[in-house]
Amino acid sequence: MKRALLSGLVVSICAAAATAADWPQWRGPQRDGVSRETGLLQEWPAGGPVLRWKAADIGTGYSSPAIAGGRVYLQTTRDNEEFLLALDEKSGEKVWSVPIGKVGPNRGPQYPGTRSTPTIDGDFIYCLASAGELACLARADGMLIWAKNLQTDLEGKPGNWAYSESVLIDKDVLVCTPGGDSATLAALNKTTGNVVWKSSVPGLETAEYSSIMIAGAGDSKEYVQFLRKALIGVEAKTGKFLWRYDRTIDPGANIPTPIIVGNRIFSSGSRSGGALLELKTEGDGAAVSEKYFDPALAASVGGSVLVDDKLYGTTRSVLFCADFATGKVLWTDRAGNGGASICSAGGRLYVRNHNSGDVALVEPSAEAYHEKGRFTQPDRSDKPAWPHPVVANGGLYLRDQGLLLCYEVKGPAVAAAEPATSGAGQVTATIKTTLPTAGDQIRQLAFDGKAETFFRSSQNVAVADHFSLVLEKPVAVRSISVVTGDAEGHGKLDGGTLEISADGSAFEQIAKFAEGLAGSKSQAQMVQAIRLRPGSDLEQPLVVREITIESDPPVAVFKYPVEFSVDVTDSPDMQEWANRVAEICIRAYPMINEELKSDGFQPARLIKMTLSSNYKGVAAASGTHITGSVKFFKDHPDDVGAMVHETAHVVQHYRGRGNPGWLVEGVADYVRFFKFEPGNLGRIDANRARYNSSYRVTAAFLAYVTEKYDRELVLKLNKLMREGNYREEIFKDLTGKTVQELDEEWRETLKR
Repeated sequence: MKRALLSGLVVSICAAAATAADWPQWRGPQRDGVSRETGLLQEWPAGGPVLRWKAADIGTGYSSPAIAGGRVYLQTTRDNEEFLLALDEKSGEKVWSVPIGKVGPNRGPQYPGTRSTPTIDGDFIYCLASAGELACLARADGMLIWAKNLQTDLEGKPGNWAYSESVLIDKDVLVCTPGGDSATLAALNKTTGNVVWKSSVPGLETAEYSSIMIAGAGDSKEYVQFLRKALIGVEAKTGKFLWRYDRTIDPGANIPTPIIVGNRIFSSGSRSGGALLELKTEGDGAAVSEKYFDPALAASVGGSVLVDDKLYGTTRSVLFCADFATGKVLWTDRAGNGGASICSAGGRLYVRNHNSGDVALVEPSAEAYHEKGRFTQPDRSDKPAWPHPVVANGGLYLRDQGLLLCYEVKGPAVAAAEPATSGAGQVTATIKTTLPTAGDQIRQLAFDGKAETFFRSSQNVAVADHFSLVLEKPVAVRSISVVTGDAEGHGKLDGGTLEISADGSAFEQIAKFAEGLAGSKSQAQMVQAIRLRPGSDLEQPLVVREITIESDPPVAVFKYPVEFSVDVTDSPDMQEWANRVAEICIRAYPMINEELKSDGFQPARLIKMTLSSNYKGVAAASGTHITGSVKFFKDHPDDVGAMVHETAHVVQHYRGRGNPGWLVEGVADYVRFFKFEPGNLGRIDANRARYNSSYRVTAAFLAYVTEKYDRELVLKLNKLMREGNYREEIFKDLTGKTVQELDEEWRETLKR
C-alpha cells in the first residue's frame, strides 16, 4: 500500500472527556507541552501568584500530575511501592489512593520512584509503575480494570533508571514501550489489555525515558519513539518498523519527547543537540531526512515547546529561542542555568529551574528574553525539580518530593482582549465597590473622562462602603483629583477620605473630602489602587462624578463604559463562575466595540447575563440580555468565548434589518476567535467549508479576506448591517471579487 504523508496535518491526541483547560496526560492535551487555556495572568505580582492549596505528605517521586473532571491524579511512591493518588482539584484534599506497582531498580545514580504521568481517557485512567506494571483503573474510585507487566508479560527491557514513559491512548489502543527485541513497542486493546501487535526492532536495546507521539493520519499514521540507540517510527496499524535516526542520541539517557508538526519532527538530546527531521514516503514505507542538526538546540530533561513557529527549550545551561523551520538560534538566556522544565499556557512560558525550583513567567518573543514574573518555590526539597510544571483550569501545579503545590494563575484580564482603546503603554483599570448601581448610571462612568456623566449608587452610603479604582499594575502618580456629587449637590462626600495603595491591599490616606472634592499631588508615588471611603453613614446615595489621574504610564479611561448584572437564580452555585465571566466580558468590551464601531452608534451600557436551567442551547443574546445554559456551562466551564460571542451580538445591534444569519454569526465569531482567543479556532475541513457555513467557518473566511484584501472589511460589513444596507455585492465593491470567487480562493488555501 502506498503511504501518503500529509505535510500540513496537525494531529489531535486529545484524551476523551477532557475540557479545553484540563491537562489529561503527559505534556497536556496534545502531548506537546502547550495548553490552549486563555485568561491567565500575563504578569505576576512581586512574590509570584497566590498559593491556591498545598497537598503535603503525598509521597516521593518525579511524576507530574494529570488533571481532568475536577480531579488531580498523581503517581507517587512510598517505600518500595507506587500509588495513584486522586485529589480534589479545588481544595487539594485526598479523594482516594490505590497501589499500582513496585519501584523499579536504578542502576547508577539513584533516583528511584515514579516518573510517569497517568493518562486519562473517558472513565478510565492508565498508569505505568517504574518496575513495569501497567494498569487500567476506573477514574471514579481507582478500581482495577486490567493489568499487564511490561517485563514479565511482554519480555520488556527497561533502561538504567527503570520505566518512565507516559503511555499513549490512540482511539481503541494503548501504545507503550516495553523495550528489548521481542516487543520494542506494543499496542494493547485499551479496554481489555489484550495485545494487538508487538513491534520487534532488534538492536535498539532498552526502553528509555521519552514518550510516544503520533505522526501522520489514516494509512500513513505512525508512532514515533526515542529508544536507547535511535529515534524510530513504526506503522500504527501493524507496528511495522519504518525508519530510525541516531544523531540526537544522548550518551547517558534519551529523555525529551519529540515535537511533531505535520511531517516534521524535532528530536533532541541533552549532550548531543537538536535536529529537525522531515517524513517522506518511500515505497510502501516511510523514511526521514535531516533538515538541520545543531548542538546548540540540545533541549534536555525539561523538554521544549513550539509557540508561533518558534522553538523554546532549555539545555543544561540556558533557555533558548530558535526558528523552528531553520534551526537558527534567535537568543539564549541564563534563566535556564542548570536546566529547567517548560510548558506554555495563555500566551506565556512557565520555566521551572531544576536546581533552585524557581519558576519564571516568560513572554514568548523572537527578539529577546522578556520575564514577566518570578517566584521561589517554598518547602523546596534537596532533589532536582524535574517534574514539569502543569497549567490547568487556572492552576499552576508544581510537584516536589512529598508535596504538590497549586497556584492561582487565572487572571481577571484576557490576554487577547486587551482594550484596543487603551493606547500604547497605557494601563487598564477595573472598579470594585460595595455599592450597587442606580439605573444606567454605572460605575465606569466615574472614570470615563467626561464630567457630564457619573456613577450613582442605588442605596444610601454606609461607613463600611468603598468605591475603588484598581489598576492592572502600579503606576507613578503625580496627581489625583476626585469630584463627587451631581449638579444639584446630591451625593457628594464631605468628611470622607481619599486613599491609595501601592500593592492593591494596604491603603494609606492622602486627602480628606470637603464639599465633595479631594485631591493630592506627589513626586511620582507608586499607586495600584485608589479608594474613596465615607467618614460616616450618610442619608443619601453616593455620586462619583469623575476621577482624574496624572501618571506615568497613563491610565486609560473607560471609552466604552459597561456594566454586567448577573442572574443565577436557577443555579446559585454558579455565582462565582458567572461573576468571573462577566468580568472577562467587561474587559473584552472595549476591544469588541473597536472592532464593531460606526459613526453615531452608542453601545449598550447595561447588559444582563442570566443562567437558565430551561435554555437548551449554549447561549443567546436578545437586545441587551444574554441567556446561557446552566447545563452547558457546568459541563464546559472554560468556554468563556461563547459568552464573548454573545456580547459581540449585543454590540452588533442588528435587530430587524434582514441581514444574513451566516454573516451575523460569522462576524461575532471573528471577534471571538481572531481577536479574543486567537489560536482556539480549531481545524477547518477544507472539503466541507463554505463562506456561508456560519460561525467559526465564516469567521475564518472573513479573516482570510481581511488579511489579504481589506483590513477594515469586518468594520465596513458591520456598519452596513447595522444600517440595514448590506448586500452581497459589497464583497466585490471592497475586494474586486465576488464572494463566491473569494470563497473558492480561500478554500484552496485550506487544502495546502
